[in-house]
Amino acid sequence: MKRWTRRQFLGGLAGLAGAVSFAAAPHVLSQEKTAVDRPIPRRKLGKTGLEVTIIGLGGWHVGSIGDKKAAAALVRRAYDLGINFFDCAWNYHDGQSETYLGAALQGIRDQVCVMTKSEERTREGAARQIDESLKRLRTDRIDLWQFHAIDSVRDAASIFARGGAMEAAERALRDGKILHIGVTGHTDPAAHLRALDDPRIETVQMPLNPIDFHYESFQKGPLTKARQKGVGVIAMKALSFGKALDKEVYTVAEALRYVWTLDPDVLVSGVTSIEQLEENVALAKNFSPMPERERRALLDRVRDRAGPDIEWYKKKV
Repeated sequence: MKRWTRRQFLGGLAGLAGAVSFAAAPHVLSQEKTAVDRPIPRRKLGKTGLEVTIIGLGGWHVGSIGDKKAAAALVRRAYDLGINFFDCAWNYHDGQSETYLGAALQGIRDQVCVMTKSEERTREGAARQIDESLKRLRTDRIDLWQFHAIDSVRDAASIFARGGAMEAAERALRDGKILHIGVTGHTDPAAHLRALDDPRIETVQMPLNPIDFHYESFQKGPLTKARQKGVGVIAMKALSFGKALDKEVYTVAEALRYVWTLDPDVLVSGVTSIEQLEENVALAKNFSPMPERERRALLDRVRDRAGPDIEWYKKKV
């Protein structure tokens, strides 16, 4: 399986911006990728009742493309390949990610699960951003809305305080603007543990990868607690936003297989090219759990690479 460098990972933007039509010259997968052609596996997202593909499309990268037609081509190709979970956030690229995603999903909105999120912590701010997200996404409801980027126990607690963002989420839930509520973060596992104490939280999004096992681990704390409570788990940062590829710590295939073996409901992965998207989907379709011996060998191999050099987003505040 081909290894991506960070330069290749980010460099896909240039080629994608010009590739707005794929009907005439579809990407041809290698024999290895098409060895087993089956639907992308799906899992129940906690107790939400939503059934999601184990691979989802990351919204930050959709907005980073900088071209509406190219972004739409990427989103629609993801849908055609079978992906039904689309990640986004109010603040991604000053709203461009939500705008691009909303336009791309016209005509297929009812066949997919749309998730977006907000870093607002007040009732008023969160309510405003929910309405703005609905307009940008061109939809009448958000399947999953999450409190975004909690970075400390105090930050998590502020969401549930009087006048906090949870009050806006509950009102939006009653009004049918959002269907489910979750929380995300990639800084401090303790923040997730605090958020998981609240029974209104239905999903939790967290960084999961081989490095995480050794450093400020979400796997050892929040993942276990979420599973015990029946909360849906959304994995992210399998490649440490490309850092693990840049440093050649592990391959894409190793990272995705390792994370799926942890049994999250969906892994959100950002891509900047059709080639990367199709490789992710091929890996998902052909997924089988990583044997324990192989998993242990991978963890032992990356042990000395663990820390803020790779997982730079983990900072105590």
